[in-house]
Amino acid sequence: MLGEPTRQWETQWMEAGVAHLHGDLDEAERLIDASLPSAGAVAPSRVMATYGAQLLAIRIDQGRVGKLVDELRGLTVEQPGVHAWRAAPALSAAQSDRPALALEELASFWGAGSLRLPGDFTWTAMTVVLARAATMDSTPSMQADLVNALRPYSGRLAWGGSCSYGPIDTALGMLLDAAGDRAGAEAAFRGALVLADRLGPTCFGAEADRLLDGLRRAGSDRP
Repeated sequence: MLGEPTRQWETQWMEAGVAHLHGDLDEAERLIDASLPSAGAVAPSRVMATYGAQLLAIRIDQGRVGKLVDELRGLTVEQPGVHAWRAAPALSAAQSDRPALALEELASFWGAGSLRLPGDFTWTAMTVVLARAATMDSTPSMQADLVNALRPYSGRLAWGGSCSYGPIDTALGMLLDAAGDRAGAEAAFRGALVLADRLGPTCFGAEADRLLDGLRRAGSDRP
């Protein structure tokens, strides 16, 4: 049976995931911080993987993931079996204006010229994080490969254990926009909004709405 501290830890990180879904990022972070002393007999590697996954999702939605480059690179060494950690430094480097490092981290997923995405429970989280990085620092062929990888999962949420990384269509739309496919991007952002509306008030809907509005504004500015 689970001990009381372990049950409390699991309750707190599930509550953190719900708070994140509803856009209360400060509360989500407070809960994951508060959960650490309650881990009890839970394996330290599981605690840090859960904590790291939720903190990464929060920082992405806060626009602050660029501050985690060194920490995320360290996690790839400490937990090599969690493939999503390999994607996170690419996004962090891209957001911290380190394009060479971002491209290096991205390129590690392309072996012999083709995209190789390890298949495990972090697949959707890993791939949408890669997609976000690829919209900033990558090549057209990388963007096209990631579009092809994500397109079959349109209409779904990306998950990283106990927390969500948002609608897959949001990342897909960002890739399509970066590649110059405005119509495809608009359709993807609309799909993200449909899914977000089904969830109720979330930060995911606000992001998709902001991206869609930016796409329309950019289109109206064209001669």
